[in-house]
Amino acid sequence: MEELNLNTVDAVQENAVDSQLEHQVTEQVNESTESAIGEVATPQQNEKPVQSAEDNAKFAEVRRRAAEEARTTARDEMISEMYGESHGIHTYAEYQEAIVAQEQEQRLAELMEQNIPEEYATEMLENRKFREQFEAEKQAKEQQQHQQADFQDFMSAFPDVKSEDIPVEVWKANASGIPLRYAYADHALKLTREAETKAKANSENAKGSMGSVSGDGVANGDDFVSFETFETNRSNQSWVNTNFNKIMKSRARW
Repeated sequence: MEELNLNTVDAVQENAVDSQLEHQVTEQVNESTESAIGEVATPQQNEKPVQSAEDNAKFAEVRRRAAEEARTTARDEMISEMYGESHGIHTYAEYQEAIVAQEQEQRLAELMEQNIPEEYATEMLENRKFREQFEAEKQAKEQQQHQQADFQDFMSAFPDVKSEDIPVEVWKANASGIPLRYAYADHALKLTREAETKAKANSENAKGSMGSVSGDGVANGDDFVSFETFETNRSNQSWVNTNFNKIMKSRARW
């Protein structure tokens, strides 16, 4: 029977899970968020719901659970495809249990090779298993506390942002270890830069469509000065003096 290898699966699942995660998270979060909204508040018709920090935290937990469920589903599908027929393993949880059992057998064999009686070797492994479980539970508790503190830190930095408005890419960045407030700040900065680039392109296109225009914003051979052009250059006394007559004639058309 083929030996199971957790490292191999972890390497394969990195891309396989991410490719399915965003679509699944979006669907599950939409359904879960609608349910959570109904539980949190029932506003009157045409009344905009007011979301408290407590409600926001609840939505964040809904989003986190949905992301984890989507990740688990993607892992289960991949494991079932890889080991369903050959090993009878169809979920990632079953796969992890099989890995643990396999490692236990290997450790037991190594201890017995050192002339340690099987009874004592088994007891040693059970004690080690208990310690590992204790450490895992401790880490899980610490992680939960860290996530709560991380979200509170995010709320203090972005009090007006609702958790359901946080995009999947931010949650994924947060899951990779980046604090939520910084992951969201990077996302917001990216959107700002994209908006600035678009605005600059639109401005340049608008200037190009106006035809041949001199550096001061006044078309060559044209006596009309638009109000926008005047507002842009009014602090430039030299420009005002040069175009004074044009400005006075143009004012009637503003």
